[in-house]
Amino acid sequence: MQDFEVNVADLRDHASAVGNLAGDVHTMSGEISSASADQAQMYGMFVGPMVCAGLSVMLLSAEKMVDRVADLVEGIGGNLSGTADDYQQTEEANVAEAKNIQDMLSGIGGARA
Repeated sequence: MQDFEVNVADLRDHASAVGNLAGDVHTMSGEISSASADQAQMYGMFVGPMVCAGLSVMLLSAEKMVDRVADLVEGIGGNLSGTADDYQQTEEANVAEAKNIQDMLSGIGGARA
């Protein structure tokens, strides 16, 4: 069996990067709605309201979808962070158990001498 090593600091860094990505996606969502307002001026006073009505519905739907994606990415970041916490706690517990075993074996070896 090959050695298996988890670097908790790297896992935490990755979780942070994913969290930053979620923030970027949320920012994109906000930019979608501001683009909608800019479109009205582009089409003029008479055509703009008609075009923008349909465009606004599509952009609102896109904004909601991008927001949902951002929420999911944020959840992944949280899960990665939780995984790092769980792994660290498990590793600390294993180290404590290994020390207990070592102490027990030292006691047995000391009794023989």
